[in-house]
Amino acid sequence: MKSFGVGAAIGAGNPKNITVGIAAASAISSTGLHTGQTVVAVVFYVIVAGMGVAAPFVVAVVAGDRSQAILDGWKDWLSRSNAAVMAVLFLVFAVVLIGRGIAGV
Repeated sequence: MKSFGVGAAIGAGNPKNITVGIAAASAISSTGLHTGQTVVAVVFYVIVAGMGVAAPFVVAVVAGDRSQAILDGWKDWLSRSNAAVMAVLFLVFAVVLIGRGIAGV
């Protein structure tokens, strides 16, 4: 339980996660959805956002002893590709937010 709390604190305090969360909240709140639709959108976002944590867990449970090699491969790829992944992610956010800004004018 202690490690869960530390992991949650580190994840919630990560500037990248905060930026993505704010962008998602802004996108969802600016759509003008009804309350039920907003709840569905938030639940969908939480599920998609949680996949980064859930996927390694599922691999560890399903693959058992083979999971270490799979997860090490993922870790190596993410270490090599982190800058490119983040650049593409923030580019998508920028395009969406700029497009909404232009459409709102």
